[in-house]
Amino acid sequence: MKYLINICCCLLLCIQSLPLYAQQVDYKNTKEKVYLHTSHVFFTPGEELFYKIYVVNAQDLQPNRISKRVFVEVISPAGSVVEKQQYEVAEGYAQGSFVFGKDAPGGIYTLRAYTLWMRNEKPRTVFNREITLLKVISPRVLMKLDFPRKGYGPGDEVAAEYSMKNLQQQPIVGFPAQYTVSIDGKAVFTGTFTTDTAGKARILFRLPEKLYTNDGLLNITVDYQHNKEAISRSIPITLNKIDLQFMPEGGTLVNGIATNMAFKAINEYGKPADVKGTVLDDQGKQVATFESLRFGMGAFRFTPQPGHHYIARLSAPAGARGEYVLPAAATNGVVMNVRRKDSLLQFVLQASQPMTVTLEGKTRNVTHYKQVIQLQAGEQVVSVNPADFPVGIAVFTIAQLNNIPLAERIVFLGASRCLQVKITPDKQLYKPREKVTLDISTTGEKGMPIPANLSLAVVDDKKWVLADDRQDNILSWLLLSSELHGKTEEPSFYFKQDEPTAPAAQDLLMLTNGYRYFDYEDAVIRNNQLLHGPDAVHVLSGIVMDKNERPVPSKVYFLHGTVPGQKIRMIETDEAGRFKMTGLTPDRYMLVAVPKRKVREKTGDVIRILENKFIAGGDVSKFAAPLTDTVAGYTTGQEEQALPPQSNPSQKPVAPKEMFMFPESDKALQEVVVTGYSIAQKKSMTSAIVSTVSMERLQSVSTGLQGFVAGIAITPNTQGNDYNVTLRGARSASGSNEPLYIYNGVPVTSAEIAGNLGLISSVTVLKDAAAVALYGSRAVNGVVVINGVGTWGEYRKVNLSPNYNLPFAMADVQGEAITPVRRFYAPVYTSLKTKERNDFRETIYWNPVVQTDRHGKAVVSFYNSDATTSFRAIAEGIGYNGQPGRTEIAYVSKAPVGVDVKIPPYLTVGDKALLPMVISNNTPDEMELDITMVLPKGMKAGNYESRVLLPGNGSYKILLPVEAIARLEDDIHFVVQMPQGQENITLPVTVSEKGFPASICLSAAAPESWNFPLKNIVPGSLRTELSLYEELEGLTMEVIASMLREPYGCFEQTSSTTYPNIFILKYLQQTGKLNPALKKKAMNYLERGYNRLRSFETSAGGFEWFGHVPPQEALTAYGLMEFTDMKEFIAVDEGMMARTKKFLLGRRNGTGGFRLEASKSHQLHAVPYSVANTYIVYAMTKAGMGLEILPEYEAALKTAMKSNSAWELAVMANAAYYMKRPEDYRQLIILLQQGYRNNTLDKGSVVGASGASLDVETMAWYGLALVKDNNNIVELSHLMQKIMKYRTVYGFGATQSTVLTLELLTAYANAVSRAKASYSTAFTLNQSQVSPGPVDATLLKEGENVFTATAKDSSGMGPYSLEVMYNTLLPDNSAAAVLKLQTALSSTQAKVGETVRMNMQVKNETNKGLPMSVAKIGIPAGLSAQPWQLKELIETKKITHYEIFDNYLVLYWLDFAPGENKIVNLDLKAEIPGTYKGKAGNVYLYYTPEHKHWNAGLDIDIRE
Repeated sequence: MKYLINICCCLLLCIQSLPLYAQQVDYKNTKEKVYLHTSHVFFTPGEELFYKIYVVNAQDLQPNRISKRVFVEVISPAGSVVEKQQYEVAEGYAQGSFVFGKDAPGGIYTLRAYTLWMRNEKPRTVFNREITLLKVISPRVLMKLDFPRKGYGPGDEVAAEYSMKNLQQQPIVGFPAQYTVSIDGKAVFTGTFTTDTAGKARILFRLPEKLYTNDGLLNITVDYQHNKEAISRSIPITLNKIDLQFMPEGGTLVNGIATNMAFKAINEYGKPADVKGTVLDDQGKQVATFESLRFGMGAFRFTPQPGHHYIARLSAPAGARGEYVLPAAATNGVVMNVRRKDSLLQFVLQASQPMTVTLEGKTRNVTHYKQVIQLQAGEQVVSVNPADFPVGIAVFTIAQLNNIPLAERIVFLGASRCLQVKITPDKQLYKPREKVTLDISTTGEKGMPIPANLSLAVVDDKKWVLADDRQDNILSWLLLSSELHGKTEEPSFYFKQDEPTAPAAQDLLMLTNGYRYFDYEDAVIRNNQLLHGPDAVHVLSGIVMDKNERPVPSKVYFLHGTVPGQKIRMIETDEAGRFKMTGLTPDRYMLVAVPKRKVREKTGDVIRILENKFIAGGDVSKFAAPLTDTVAGYTTGQEEQALPPQSNPSQKPVAPKEMFMFPESDKALQEVVVTGYSIAQKKSMTSAIVSTVSMERLQSVSTGLQGFVAGIAITPNTQGNDYNVTLRGARSASGSNEPLYIYNGVPVTSAEIAGNLGLISSVTVLKDAAAVALYGSRAVNGVVVINGVGTWGEYRKVNLSPNYNLPFAMADVQGEAITPVRRFYAPVYTSLKTKERNDFRETIYWNPVVQTDRHGKAVVSFYNSDATTSFRAIAEGIGYNGQPGRTEIAYVSKAPVGVDVKIPPYLTVGDKALLPMVISNNTPDEMELDITMVLPKGMKAGNYESRVLLPGNGSYKILLPVEAIARLEDDIHFVVQMPQGQENITLPVTVSEKGFPASICLSAAAPESWNFPLKNIVPGSLRTELSLYEELEGLTMEVIASMLREPYGCFEQTSSTTYPNIFILKYLQQTGKLNPALKKKAMNYLERGYNRLRSFETSAGGFEWFGHVPPQEALTAYGLMEFTDMKEFIAVDEGMMARTKKFLLGRRNGTGGFRLEASKSHQLHAVPYSVANTYIVYAMTKAGMGLEILPEYEAALKTAMKSNSAWELAVMANAAYYMKRPEDYRQLIILLQQGYRNNTLDKGSVVGASGASLDVETMAWYGLALVKDNNNIVELSHLMQKIMKYRTVYGFGATQSTVLTLELLTAYANAVSRAKASYSTAFTLNQSQVSPGPVDATLLKEGENVFTATAKDSSGMGPYSLEVMYNTLLPDNSAAAVLKLQTALSSTQAKVGETVRMNMQVKNETNKGLPMSVAKIGIPAGLSAQPWQLKELIETKKITHYEIFDNYLVLYWLDFAPGENKIVNLDLKAEIPGTYKGKAGNVYLYYTPEHKHWNAGLDIDIRE
């Protein structure tokens, strides 16, 4: 008897078929671009960043469907990847977010966004967005300051442009202001000015005639409505270090033919330098003059003459010297100049002789114009209509008939045809917490509505103006910067509608910048093969067989095991029972096979998994060679061809024509309208073109529509499953033009339709842009609306015998998980009144998906925060036609009574601040106010004016005195009582402890007595802890925790807190000890560290300290070793491991060594070659490599045997153990033991360590060699006792020595004992007995102290430590410090709004080069570092990068030359009156943090 078994897959879940690539996808047609719109560019620790990721096809900027995932890396100020995210791309976009932790270091972060497909090209094609994270005080006056000209010299007159607005967005007219010009930190000129009717001013001043520095500053201060504000910028001084390049238009210069000569000047830091000058011939005769227009770019008319050569000399900036040679002219050739006349683009062609050429114009690799031209000697004009080209950069090439180029010109076309976005608020003036409604419209060039997909951010304008963001916006990136070589200065400038010089400057940009649409990685060009597919691919293959191993053709269903709400996928096996599924997301799957045939047997069928692997780079074999028709990265311009239809053997016959029923007239078409994802009837509908097909036994939607619906083109799918349907006529092999399918209101895929055609009753096709806009951006290629019977994917019916058991198998699919998408929280306020005003968010609204409808309209609503300010709404997006657009507007929120208070971002115990409270009466009536301030415990208030009579439309300032007396993180409440009620304002305040945290760690594993001094203890800060470690893993975790307190960022530093967790997990595993909490903590550290470490892989393979190219060999070997050990506990990317091994093997030099990258391989020359080479060999042997590096091992062994280095001998002893060379190991141990007994061996380090770190690293390597043989336990025990004495609060010296010691600790603990030790130990502190745990701090005293540890019996002693922690105003300097720090303020007094110069000098006291170094500089509260200047320090290479930890500015340098003295100047802005003391500053080598040199904290008195 037959039974009907219903297999319920899941309500409304779709069954997807396996995509197979029948034809190769061509990269040139599917190149992608990515752009991020962020909710803000300036954040405070603890805030959350949101962004929308636009992923588009580079050719037409339409939503791209090649890549299904997009990656976002959040890069720290140090250059390390804090987090790597990946999101699913749908409808051409994705949404993402990142939370900045409260303790996140301040600085410049970078968002780097790309698809895997984009990694076939060089990193310049990747989108980067800088994000500033700082605690700042936002200005209360909106000011801008700029120098239009970028280059001045001695005696030059400088012009600066200034503007100011109030928080109501009104220009501040006729207002006086003061300015100060400082050179090298000293004021040389002061003056006043008054703003004009637009709130603007042009400030003119002259630089000194004698000028020896480019350190110039202009500072402007104003006092507007009791708000003292200031703005400052560096004066662009250029001192005779200018790089000037000349570039003839079209790239050709021909004798006797006039042309335009473009030029570009940059200073020593690569920044634009505006110049003036003359051109002289070889007789000294002036033949031309030139002057920059903008950003160092300009052009002049020039006619070279036969037999002459030319030079240029600069006349400005003043003092500029040198001669610059112009390009040599040719005797024959073609000169191409471009000019605009009316709406046409005219090409003025001049040839030295008659010739036949082609003029071809392309935009983004697609030819839009091509003409054969018969050139005669002389001038000829060819006109081209720009309307025939899409918006963007067009490349025009004059070439011979054999395609040899003669001249080329790039031109930007169609700026006016960008998407026009308009935002209209329902009113201009709102109140705090009031509802705001914005009407958004999107139109084309002629005002026609364009449906568009937008993102919208609404931010407080104060911090937005402070940020002064000049990075790429959606227009400049998609249309300009992404296709130009090098950095484009202020790219958004070229799209400013109110900037009169923007069009001319944009054309100069085209003349002076290199263009390349494709910029393939070198390996792609070398091998003519892509490196990456569109997405990482997981391959899972298998076979379905019966008990006799005969194939069972089946349908195999893939059910998610742990991830809910996911689609169930299905694939049919071939006749041999084999299947191969790709594209599975990470999860545990149950595979269920349903046989196609009639089943009579009860049991016996099985699913056998044959292959289960993850290909991180995707499978590139199915993609066309990228350089098939390209030369040097440029395509030949072959136009896209539609793919010819191909027969599909599995395709069932197409239904006959008479089965289709069409509407009889256009009138019938007007009865149908799309609403959401369903079809409704409407009496009238304009413009929508719809075709409807009724089906009874249709087998293929695609082929069934072929030829029956106008405008539909059918081509075979490149994925081999069904066909591509194109409604607009634009076709590509990518399949990205396929329409959106809707089944009974649910979006589905064409593959899903193919297996369920029996359910379809009719198909409706919509082609009109306005109609399909209702479906969102997925409908840019049209919509196919399908009506059918039954619910999609609800049931599958199979005939089986009553006792048949479905065969199943379980499979774990590895890979990178999708990052969860967080939603922006926008509060809803039901009343304008509130008991407490505490909502002062910088971003008050973020909507990543604003879809305008067929009328180009959308409406959004949200609520204001509590701030009295102006808000800025910024919208960006792309129209359905691929045109990008953006706009921004401002509106005002103002309360009847505004209360504004400034609080320093941080205070230190002992600081006394005068908090300025400005109260504004925004009504015409006078009112009396009572002011109350409620402080948290730990602060105390002074006397202040508590009652104010405030006139109508007036303002008043009160200074509220507060003193910080204890460490806290709390709120201050301000209450203003008025006749109509009261305003309660709540603002956060942070107070840190006085002085710098200092500590002493006394550690050993044997009886010992210490004398240690304590000096300058801050009262109440002393804490003491005694620890006795009966299990060594506790000591290891404590050391790791202590290391996490120090700033870190690079690969090696991250490894220091990651690698030891492997040792702990191995120890727990090997000893069988159960400690779930410890294991969980170690796994958490390990997984977090792995995700960070893998992000340091460079695009060239291998690893580098910050992930930059070129990779570093020794560091890569370290990574290979670390990742190999990780594999025992977590999943490690096998593709990354293979690439790492390949990179290292590729660096062998053929003579037993490795080719080391010159600039970084020795940690900047601090490590000898033999040390780096030996370390690489060791790391590769520990990672399991053997015979493939045998020559390198033998060479390193020979070198070590001849050396007198304890380090090299010990490292090679460990390598011999891993190479399974016991005789080599034995000989090396003998040499080590003899050397240690006789004290004749030299020390060594792979990171250039010195002092205690060098001692520990050398001993740790020796210990790791000894622990490999149990016969060495006694000697090892003595060595461990020596090492334990070196422990400090930072661990065991530098990061490398600490990691090695932790590895040795766990190995030693595993070797000596598998049981918990019990020791009988006595401890005394200043003759008082103490026990493990917290120690009474009163037992300690200023001056000398004594700590003693003794064994009570013969049980021995385990490791122990006494840690004394306290604060001191100035810790002692380390005698071993090799860097010395000096800090000073230019003045100890300042007025609010002034700048105070902080001078920092760091000197290398040795005659040797030093590796990475760190300076921590305490900045007094009340003063603030200016974000633009901190960024400028990086751009001018004064520092490598910076971070900010509360009131510490942390500066990093990669290296120091022998005796080098680095000087860094900061102009700190005086913000809030009061008296403040900064914390002590220090400097140290990155790898030896225990050796610090200190400077006392700086004092400042800021007055009104």
